[in-house]
Amino acid sequence: MVSLLSTVSAELLKTQKSSPQKEAPERFIEDGMKMILGAVRFILRSITKYKKPEVLCDRDIIIRRVQPSRGLPN
Repeated sequence: MVSLLSTVSAELLKTQKSSPQKEAPERFIEDGMKMILGAVRFILRSITKYKKPEVLCDRDIIIRRVQPSRGLPN
């Protein structure tokens, strides 16, 4: 039983050391930042598609979409 545990422990240790996460954490940080920046770009592009919110007297909020002109390409 003890030899089985030591064998399993040795294999786990070898697997953890050869993990790509241990080798290049900078790569994972870079990929994560690219995803975050892509999401921010998407949000900033979509904000321009809406007009300023209007608050009605009954406290309803209307956010109208901007209609793009037909002559301009997207």
